[in-house]
Amino acid sequence: MILKIMIVMKYKKYLFILIGIILGYSLNSFINLEEESDKHYSDNNPAHSEEMEDGNYKVILSSKAAERLDVQTLSVEKTQWTIPYSAIVYDVYGKTWVYEEIEPFTYIRRQINISGVIDSLATLSKPLKYDMTIATVGVPELYGVEDGIGEDGVGY
Repeated sequence: MILKIMIVMKYKKYLFILIGIILGYSLNSFINLEEESDKHYSDNNPAHSEEMEDGNYKVILSSKAAERLDVQTLSVEKTQWTIPYSAIVYDVYGKTWVYEEIEPFTYIRRQINISGVIDSLATLSKPLKYDMTIATVGVPELYGVEDGIGEDGVGY
């Protein structure tokens, strides 16, 4: 018994070193796990909307989200009376909207009025303003982000 106590006392410093290594490794693993969790959260939430000063919302996508949604745009370079019907979204009140790209991967909803639809083109009551870029593909998804669909990593 005394021999066992002597052996433990002799190797006591090594025991403390071993416990310190195990605790250090465990703490490091916990920190890395937390960082991976944050990365996973941002990868699952690459799209969000922010309220602007005027009360409207802008939709902001990461480049990965824009790629996954395959968001495509059309630049208005002259008086534009027709646009692809795919660029239009209807709200719950039946109003028609397009999403204007105001910065790369940043969109705001603009109300438009349609006078008719022929095939896949919509004719507007009033032309779009010059030098405007509108989304033509991925529009329902932009509306969903603005409306809160897909929050907390669900969907986008």
